[in-house]
Amino acid sequence: MFYLNYKKPKLIYIPIKDILPAFFKSRSYFETTRLDELSLSIKRYGVLQPVLVRKVGRKYEIIAGERRLRAAYIAGLEKIPAILREMSDDEAASCSIMENLQRENLTYLEESDSLCKLAENTGYNLHSLSYAICKNKDKVEEKIRFKKLSKDVRRSICYHKIPESHAKQVLRLTNDEMKLKVISKIVENNYDYTQTKELIEKLLIGEIPTVHTNKKYNKGDMRLFKNTMKRLVDMMKQNGFRAISSEKDDKDFYEYTIRVKKEKKTSA
Repeated sequence: MFYLNYKKPKLIYIPIKDILPAFFKSRSYFETTRLDELSLSIKRYGVLQPVLVRKVGRKYEIIAGERRLRAAYIAGLEKIPAILREMSDDEAASCSIMENLQRENLTYLEESDSLCKLAENTGYNLHSLSYAICKNKDKVEEKIRFKKLSKDVRRSICYHKIPESHAKQVLRLTNDEMKLKVISKIVENNYDYTQTKELIEKLLIGEIPTVHTNKKYNKGDMRLFKNTMKRLVDMMKQNGFRAISSEKDDKDFYEYTIRVKKEKKTSA
């Protein structure tokens, strides 16, 4: 079991140029707009909460508060208030993870990585992990499961910004190729959670043998328009309408005509 060394910390002001980036980072992306907003706040009111650091040689390593540190640098500050604490490598990594899990708006994949790293550093089991970060055990277990996703699937989820509820359904599939195709289908058809779940369940029982993704069309590509009109005509025929279509393609215009025959009225 891991226990943090709670020796009395010191509050000091450190030159920003002497602070090194964190060896372990929970967050891989900092939103520019949020940083700019925090930077403006720091310009007006200063750094309201110290960052947490440890001594590394003649420099300092940031443990918690990297977003504040970056914003302070943008704001033009030369020094920043910091709490200096003695920590081992494992303590520093674990403290950084827990601080981010409790305070930062991490993505669910970043949370998953952080929880797995915390368990690795501390030897925590699922119960101890949920207790340490004050989260429900079932929710922690759900987060950890995302670690099973391959790099390609994770990259696709991040790129398309797939919601966590949808990603949980994707996790039920065992084939990476199928996962990637399903993600593409979710994005292209703008599936909600219910539609995504239904698709996954059909795939799991073999009701749908393959998932075909829609073809990509360039802006102004007439094939998309033609296919849409043809589907419309087919739908009208299936519903009992006597529809006839014709196409005309000249130099400047494309014309698609649909003629629907009226039913003759019968006399009483």
